[in-house]
Amino acid sequence: MAAAVGRCCRFQEILAEVGFNGGRPIDEVFFRRHISGRHNPEIAADLFPEWDEDRRTAFYLDKEERYRRLAAAGLEPLQGLREFLEWVRQRGLRTAAVTNAPRANAEMMLAALGVESCFEHLVLGEECMRAKPHPDPYLIAMDLLGLTPGRYGKVCQNTWRTEYDMCGLPPSWYRRVGCV
Repeated sequence: MAAAVGRCCRFQEILAEVGFNGGRPIDEVFFRRHISGRHNPEIAADLFPEWDEDRRTAFYLDKEERYRRLAAAGLEPLQGLREFLEWVRQRGLRTAAVTNAPRANAEMMLAALGVESCFEHLVLGEECMRAKPHPDPYLIAMDLLGLTPGRYGKVCQNTWRTEYDMCGLPPSWYRRVGCV
């Protein structure tokens, strides 16, 4: 929903501070493959298998607090997001935001982008039995919206993969908007 510009750089700084990768910065490819869109406990366990759970939790709570501070004033919507959300509103389509971001981050991002009123529900991976990429959060969102699995699709920002839905939007919208 928001452009990811700078997220990798902020994560680079935090990882360097704790000595990950010998203090050498991660690149965008590593960020997309191992961090972006994943659930914090899984990221921390993969990056720091030698750390105990308390240290991992402290790491990602600090990371998220820093993210909120830095991102609150600097988020920009992906090109076409507002037009897409208006298209959805005009057709009376029901909506839910599904994310692995912590609640405080998700609410801050929606508010900073001015789109919080565009979504009936906010489904968080951390509040599901299994976070994305497992389908649980999407299935919960569909249930909240009264939708039947298998008939509808999603547009996924983090992998830039398109799964066409039944609403008739041209594929170019999916590539431009990035996340529904």
